[in-house]
Amino acid sequence: MNKASVIPDEAKDRFLKAGYRIVGRHSAVEICHWTKESLRSGRVCYKEKWYGIKSHRCLEMTPALIWCTHMCLFCWRPLKYTVCGEPEADDPEEIIDGCIEA
Repeated sequence: MNKASVIPDEAKDRFLKAGYRIVGRHSAVEICHWTKESLRSGRVCYKEKWYGIKSHRCLEMTPALIWCTHMCLFCWRPLKYTVCGEPEADDPEEIIDGCIEA
């Protein structure tokens, strides 16, 4: 994944300051509060309580940081960074490996 990022520098800086890590050219990952809490104190989120998803192994990621076109009202993505069209996608295995590394 050594191709140039399609994420504008302003957006990249904002996401990095918010705790995200950029993966490849267009994906991002963040370790959520409950993952950290699970590792530090053993407290878990509802996903582990109700669905059995281990909090210490959970992460939040998107393979489409700036080109999602759903524009949901509750979305965490700032819409001002949304770009039209879809860039050439990175290999899915590389995205997952990059998220785990981040």
